[in-house]
Amino acid sequence: MSKLFPHEWIIVSLLIITLCLLTYVSLGRNVSLPPANTTAELTSDVVQVSISGAVANPGSFELKKGSKLKDLLALAEPITEADLSKIKPNARLKDGQTIKIPALIWLNIHVIGAIEEEEQLLCVLKGTKLQDIVEKIEFAPNADIAKLQKKRLLKDGETVEVTLKKPKKGEAGRKIA
Repeated sequence: MSKLFPHEWIIVSLLIITLCLLTYVSLGRNVSLPPANTTAELTSDVVQVSISGAVANPGSFELKKGSKLKDLLALAEPITEADLSKIKPNARLKDGQTIKIPALIWLNIHVIGAIEEEEQLLCVLKGTKLQDIVEKIEFAPNADIAKLQKKRLLKDGETVEVTLKKPKKGEAGRKIA
């Protein structure tokens, strides 16, 4: 091994002292690094929601966190054919949520038989019951509307036949003058 000259010893000593000082300074500070297994959560003050269906302005919207469905509806502008019967306007929106606004469904119902006109066409909403259309029909005086007092749902294109009242016993043979 070769011997070092005095000026080389000074350089080596200065390097060792510098490394010691840098180590002391870096360890002396309270520098805390996050643990390797944790993930930083990003918090946002907005929610991104989408709306489609029976609205004038479908698409994606950014609203403030805590916004309600009625706030989104004000931006999307539901059309007159929108079925909002099952919509909860005070429901809070969630980030990434998609809302579909359904359209009203209309049924065509034909009414024949003991009515004032030969045939009557009614347009009613899906979910209308047979008993609900009684007030919309002009009946003949001898119409039997008791059979229309049923709670069953109507179907599109259905024909409802209004029958005549059966004559009571003893009235069948009488002539009306």
